[in-house]
This record gives sequence, C-alpha cells and structure tokens, in this order.
Amino acid sequence: MLDQEYAKQLATVDNLAINDIIAFDKVQKGKSITEDEAEALRKKSLIEGRKNSYIIAADVARHTEQQAEYMQMRGLDDMHYQSLIIEYLKTFERGRLADFDKVLANKLPQVLNDKQRKNKVRNLLQKMCRDGLVVSEGWSWSLPNS
Repeated sequence: MLDQEYAKQLATVDNLAINDIIAFDKVQKGKSITEDEAEALRKKSLIEGRKNSYIIAADVARHTEQQAEYMQMRGLDDMHYQSLIIEYLKTFERGRLADFDKVLANKLPQVLNDKQRKNKVRNLLQKMCRDGLVVSEGWSWSLPNS
C-alpha cells in the first residue's frame, strides 16, 4: 500500500516516475526492492547504502523533510565512533567488546542488524589497533601507554 502523503512529498523531487515513487516508498518502509529498482534509483543518486540496506539519499530526505530520519539511518562517521571509544577508555581505562557494543548501540545506523553492529564495532577496534589508537590485551582494549 503506497503511503499517499509520502508520495506527495516525493512528487516534489524532480524527474521521478511513478515507478521511482513506488520504489522509494518501499525503501522508506524498510522493504526490499529489486536490483533493477535499486539500479534505477542509484543512477539518479536517489538512494544510498548496500543491497538489502538501502536508505533514501540526503537530497530526497531534504525534499521530504526527513533529515533526522536520514541521519539515524545513515549513522555517523567512523571518527565519531572512535572518539566515543577513546572517551570510554579515558574514563574507564579498559573495555571489552560488549562494553563498546553498548556504548555504540544507539549510535550505529539503524539499518544494521545485531550481527552487523557487532562486526562494525569489531572492525572499528581492529582499525584503531592498526592505527595505534588502542591496544588489544586478550579480550579487552585500552589506550596505548604514552
């Protein structure tokens, strides 16, 4: 069922065909779209994200007054997440993966499932280790000795 109000807002975006509006409605509702629909919307720079995790693009969010929802779905950049981890370690000296999962739980993109969120946190910690920002000590992390 097409959300009529959302369709009206989408109609204010230039060069959208009815098929685009229907596909957008699916994306907005968190439903899957076909590869053809995704390709058509991507070519027009109207969606972002990966297969099965598409979100509307920033310009569309602006036209449909969904800027806050867009930011929640997109998430923040890795530097922001890293600064939260570093702040945690400055305060508590050590942290486990479960601690960082909790700290970042409501900050990571909403389109990620639990497994993807855990992988994101793990990947952040590994990158931070490679960059010398944190050190891994068994199952916990801490700041390097300065």
